[in-house]
Parts: sequence; C-alpha cells; structure tokens
Amino acid sequence: MIANTLSIASKSSQISDKHLSVAYAGEMIQQRPLEPTSPPSSTRRRPFPHFSEGKSGSPTFFPQFSPETATMTDTNTMEALAELFGTSTKNAAIRAVKLKLTPVCGRCCGTGAYSFNQIDGDRCFGCHGSGHAAVAPSNIASVVAAARLAIADGRHARYLDALANQRQAAEMSKRIFEAWRASAAARGNPSHTLRDEDCTEQQLRCRRANARIAAAYEALTPLDVAHKRNPTDDDHVAWKNALDTFFAVIAETDALLSEAGVAA
Repeated sequence: MIANTLSIASKSSQISDKHLSVAYAGEMIQQRPLEPTSPPSSTRRRPFPHFSEGKSGSPTFFPQFSPETATMTDTNTMEALAELFGTSTKNAAIRAVKLKLTPVCGRCCGTGAYSFNQIDGDRCFGCHGSGHAAVAPSNIASVVAAARLAIADGRHARYLDALANQRQAAEMSKRIFEAWRASAAARGNPSHTLRDEDCTEQQLRCRRANARIAAAYEALTPLDVAHKRNPTDDDHVAWKNALDTFFAVIAETDALLSEAGVAA
C-alpha cells in the first residue's frame, strides 16, 4: 500500500515537473524579443522618391540628385522654372498652367467645365476651369522642358504681351469713366426725366453730345480685353482703335459745346 502511494506520488511529481518545464519554456518564448526580419537587399523597397533626406537631415520635397535617380536632375525644380520665367515660384506655377505646359486635367479632360460628379458650380474643381493640372513633382521635369520650348518659340513673350494688354485695359477702364464724367456733355446733360421739348438749347446740345459719347462707349465695351481669358493681338488692336475713337469723340464734343457757348 505504501509502495503504491510512493509510486503514484513520484509519477505526479514527474507530471508536474513536465508541466512546469513546458510552462517555463512558454514564458521564455513570450518574453524573448522578436528578432527583426528584413527582406533581402534586392527586394527591399526604396523610400518614396518625393521625400528623400537632404544633407541637413530634414526631408526635402524633391529628391536630391544621385545616380540612382537618372530621370531626375537638380535643374528640374520650381526654382529652376522660376529662373527660366524670370519671376517668383508662385507666378511661375500660374504661368505654366496659363501656357498649358502642364498635363491635361484628368477630371475634365482639358475642357475646364463642370464634371459629372461635381455637386455645384460650372467649373471643374480639379483645375478650377483652366483645363490643365497644377505643377507637381511628378510632372516638373516635363514642365521645365516645355517651358524652355515656350521661351524659344516666343509663346512666353506673347503671353507677357497679352498680360500687359489686360493690365493696360483694366487701368484704362477707370480713365474712360473719369473722362466721360469730366466732359462738358456729361456735366451739362439734363436729367433723363426731362423731355426734349422742356430742355433749353444748350441742354439739348449736351444731350446729343452725350448720346454720341454713349454710342462710342457701346462700341468699345464688346472689345474690352481687360477681363478676357485669352485676348489675341487682333483683339488688342481693335480695342485700342475703339479707345482712340472714344477719346476723340469726347474731345470733339467738348470743342463743339465750347464753340456753342456751353461751359466746359
């Protein structure tokens, strides 16, 4: 009886020792830190090319030039584009879109119009109506190359001329109304509620002179290039001719009214 009890006790101690060893081994496995595993160097993923480390250790938006990036060079940057155009980086980005040097917008396919998945508005929200995408790191190389071609074939110079024409027209539109308001015809023009038969001879002359100025202004308005998107050289020449006619009419009417005794 005592022998059976001792054998059972020894077996139970062996079982408990086995359980303890298994549990201890499991605890050691759980506590053991995982060894870092990394793929082979041939299959290791390279960092995103648009965010590479510069010399100072801070991430840069454009990759530094290296033999690994054979398609990218240190000249394909916004600073290089701005230097080509002779302006700031902000204006260079706008000018590249205006000259259509960037890729066509993928949402509107270059139309700049309302897209089917747009909630409201009549212009594409991807390009804001320009029809071309903005300058990005993915297209900066092609934009710089296209900018060199645009400068070589004169498109950039024509764009600057058109931009100067628009600014001149915007400034001239203020002078138009100032000259009209200061003319003798406008100052002596009677109220529109006053009928012709109730006007004096001088008031009638001012009314007829003011009607001539109004007709010249109506001919000038459709040719105004101040707010046109892409005014051509012919548009500017036609606008300049109509503008000269407008000021000539004001000078002529003021001279006629002065001869008639109407104070200028």
